[in-house]
Amino acid sequence: MDKIFTEEQRIEAKKNAKEASLRQDNMQHAKKIMLGIDNLDNNSSNRAIWELVQNARDLSTTCEITIKLTEKEFIFSHNGKTFTPDTLGSLIKQVSSKSDEDKELVGQYGTGFLTTHSFGRRFTVNGSLEIATNVFVDITDFEINRIAENSDELIEKLKDQLLNAEGLLDAEVSEKQELTSFHYYFDDDNEKNSAIEAVNSCPNLIPYVLTFNKKIHSFHIINDLKKEQVLFKRKSVDKVKDNLYVSLIEISNSESSIIEKEIYTLKNENQNIEVVLPLGKNNEVIRLDLKIPRIFFYFPLIGTELWGIDFIIHSSQFIAKEKRNGIWLKSKNNATSVKEENNRAIIEEASAMIFEYLGHYVTEIKNAIYLARINFNRTSDNAELDEYFNFLQTKWVNVFRDFPIVLVDDSLTLPAKDCKFLSETLIEHSEYIDTIHTLSNYFWNKQIPTKTIIEDWSKIVEEWNDNAASFIKTDDLICRITKENDHDLLHHFYSFLKVIGKEHIFDERELIPNRYGELKKKKDLISPLSVDGILFDIASRLIKSKTDKFVNTHFTSLFPFPEYTRKDLNEDITNAITEYNKKITENKKLTDDEKKVLIDFCSQYPNLETQSVQKKLMPLICNYYEHPYKEQELLNIKDFEIDYRPSFRCLLRNFFLEMSQKNTEWVKERRAYIHDVLFNIYNYKDFDELIKSSAIFINQNDKFCLPTELSKEVDMPTPLKVLYISICKKDIKDDLVANDFEQYWNFSGHTIEGITLANKIEDKFLEDRFDNIEGHPNRAEILNIIKYITEIKDNGLWEKLFPRIASKKEVIMMSTITDKGRKESMFKILAVENPNTLNSLAELSHENPNTLNSLIELSHENPNTLNSLVKLSHENPNTLNSLIELSHENPNTLNSLAELFQTGNLEQIIKLGKETLIEENNKKNDLEFKKEIGCNIEKLLQEGLQDKMPISLNACVLDEQGGQDIVIKINNEIYYYIEIKSRWSSEDSVEMSPLQMKRSVENKDCYALCGINLHDYALDNEKERFYPKFDDIKERIKVLTNIGTYIEPLLSENIKARNNPDLVTISGDYRGRVPQSLLNKQGSPFDSLVDIILQKLTN
Repeated sequence: MDKIFTEEQRIEAKKNAKEASLRQDNMQHAKKIMLGIDNLDNNSSNRAIWELVQNARDLSTTCEITIKLTEKEFIFSHNGKTFTPDTLGSLIKQVSSKSDEDKELVGQYGTGFLTTHSFGRRFTVNGSLEIATNVFVDITDFEINRIAENSDELIEKLKDQLLNAEGLLDAEVSEKQELTSFHYYFDDDNEKNSAIEAVNSCPNLIPYVLTFNKKIHSFHIINDLKKEQVLFKRKSVDKVKDNLYVSLIEISNSESSIIEKEIYTLKNENQNIEVVLPLGKNNEVIRLDLKIPRIFFYFPLIGTELWGIDFIIHSSQFIAKEKRNGIWLKSKNNATSVKEENNRAIIEEASAMIFEYLGHYVTEIKNAIYLARINFNRTSDNAELDEYFNFLQTKWVNVFRDFPIVLVDDSLTLPAKDCKFLSETLIEHSEYIDTIHTLSNYFWNKQIPTKTIIEDWSKIVEEWNDNAASFIKTDDLICRITKENDHDLLHHFYSFLKVIGKEHIFDERELIPNRYGELKKKKDLISPLSVDGILFDIASRLIKSKTDKFVNTHFTSLFPFPEYTRKDLNEDITNAITEYNKKITENKKLTDDEKKVLIDFCSQYPNLETQSVQKKLMPLICNYYEHPYKEQELLNIKDFEIDYRPSFRCLLRNFFLEMSQKNTEWVKERRAYIHDVLFNIYNYKDFDELIKSSAIFINQNDKFCLPTELSKEVDMPTPLKVLYISICKKDIKDDLVANDFEQYWNFSGHTIEGITLANKIEDKFLEDRFDNIEGHPNRAEILNIIKYITEIKDNGLWEKLFPRIASKKEVIMMSTITDKGRKESMFKILAVENPNTLNSLAELSHENPNTLNSLIELSHENPNTLNSLVKLSHENPNTLNSLIELSHENPNTLNSLAELFQTGNLEQIIKLGKETLIEENNKKNDLEFKKEIGCNIEKLLQEGLQDKMPISLNACVLDEQGGQDIVIKINNEIYYYIEIKSRWSSEDSVEMSPLQMKRSVENKDCYALCGINLHDYALDNEKERFYPKFDDIKERIKVLTNIGTYIEPLLSENIKARNNPDLVTISGDYRGRVPQSLLNKQGSPFDSLVDIILQKLTN
């Protein structure tokens, strides 16, 4: 029997089937939605905004977008097309509403839109729903909720949301709403933070989005969290040149400030490829932020930020991956090969556009370095993609390495292929970059980028992976360091070598400077302690082989070098001095350099107040060597005192050796100096052996000898030594220490007595008889001995020295007179009764025997003359001495004097003669002094007239009587008269001659009297006039420049009457008396005279 299926059942069955189908459909949507939400990641929020933007862009031709961020929600609104039932359903089911015909659409609520749920799983929609053409109903807070524990729950929500959408069809018709908005509600902090991150990332990308999307006109961001608003507008798009365009984006904020950002793009002919050149207004490269994607498909493809170049490539023909994180390029998947070929062709064309433009204009671009980053990812899991990126890398590098964009100095750019860059090791420690660059530039000048860009360029070229690129490595620098004076630079570089583990290199290579700047291995260096300044200078000259090892003080902190103390210094200096002493022992003098270093070393003292023999002798030694003496205080360090003794003794030995080789002329000139040397050392017992072994004592022939070679003389007068040399033919003075040097050595036991010499002399005399002296070979010597015996008052020394001659001296003397005339003269003299006269004659004969003979001859001719001389010698012994001196000069004069004796006025004659001589000398001195005054006046006038008057000026001193002493001549014409008067004995007055008075009256406007008061100036003879220097008595001069006005009344009548023979006049030698009191009261200082003359000349 057939089952009955009622109409109601049929309707129910259809309903159930429809519901089942709808549920099945919603289940697919729900699973896709839940899977999409589960796949949200950190990049989803950044992509989400652009999903919203692209949907807004697809719905409008003049799109204006607003994003608002509050504490509770993220709001996206636009003025594009309203929803239709289809697009609203697509939004609910999260399926794309774009058809194949919609080629201009980028996306429409597809799976990509799911990323917006990173802002919240529930959101509401507000706006209008176009239910029929131009028929609209309001959409008010239409909720779409994706919060579900499972798909069943979500299916129910989808069902309800679709029913709610269907219910809108029954809503009341209304006006079209201008804006469509999406309100995402934050249910947790993650959603809020995602919204914040997305909003913060927008400003960097919006200018490019506005550039690539002509449908979008503005972009408004309202951030209530930051209390700020920013509005982006595209103002214009203009062609610059060739295929280069510039889009002007205006950016204004809530503070009313407006900036304009220029986006430069290259466009191909079809306008479907655009490449952003990151340039600014001044053609200067602006570094692209690493957060900006390099590939745009209308909107940024998040994930292409590190795509390999610093250009942005956009094409409407790009085929993006589903997640919009890149484009298809190369794989094994045949299904995507067409997409890949399409995209590669776009990249190829975009690259060609870039290369062509830069080929023409790259040299005009500033900071082109920031275009040169080329680093495609070539190490992925996709071998085919890596191969393609390797191809791109090589292609781009080969082009860029030829562009002259590497700045190597302020005015020179080179292609990278011609430059050198720093290896990765050299740039990994940025704190050393300055040092490394300076060194590199020193060795490879104008081959490396400038300091500010060397690090960036090196990293860029390293990323190029260009086998032809040249990199400076650490070892390259080390090998080049042979000399470098910049110690700060080297120290910093060496610190870098330590940081990178290259310490071993310092023992293998000569890299560390010593004190002289010479590079040494670390193991060959030591660190001196307190061996600095003058001490180092001395050590460097004394022990150069040791100071060669002194590490430069700038590098002591690099390594723990072995220490070198002053104790070590003492030992090394002592060893060096030992070698010096060996030379001196071999009678070899030290070199000049060796002497100088010893002098400098021994001029150092631990205490400048010391009175050591070293301190006393060093100035003398420096004087000898003509070396500046510069004493310095060099403080000792406890337990490390400097020992100067070996060096000072060595210097003394050499000094004594050199001095001992000087000749007698030097000894005579420097006798006092030698005294000083010995005086300052002889009392120091420590130096006895050195003195004993040094030939620094002077014998009596001014020759240097060892003290042990000399003897001290005893009772040995000089004539005895001369006699000994003559008679015995041996120079005894060679064996005798100079008398003034006896004190400096103990000569006891080393003496020679005069009696020893005298005995040998007498023995020689006795070889011939000397009682009859005539004919004896030593007649003159014997007579001299008799003279010494009789005349020298020495307590009978000569008589003791020559007792045999002394006993026979009378007999010997009488035997010398053989001439008859001389005997008679002798008898006459002996006949003089007055013993004083005989004594005077004896003294006269002693001083000059020839004078005695003249007197004897004169007595023969005129006996009275002799008596007069004898009388004169009694009355005035000085006069007799004068006569004796005169007789020495000219014996003939004695006869003339004898005649004067007869006049009886000899004393008066001598007196007058002396006065005449004094008067002549005074006149001469007076003239010289006036010349000196004239020279001073002339000098002062010349100085005063300098640069004022081109004249010829001189001050003449006239030695004739012309009424003045000095005249001032201008261009050889007399311009001024000066009379000079000196007062030596009285303050009362000065006198003027008639001619002087007359001249002063006739020239009263240009005549001056200078009075010099010298009455209290001390002189041995009050009649003699010796003028002091002008500067010493300048203050004693008083000047009367108007003396003529005082004298004129006295002479006026006389002058008038001088041509009238009938009138009485004054004539002859009258004098004008000028009181000293007038000079004192009215006289002016000497300088005023010069001022007055200058004033007259310049007026």
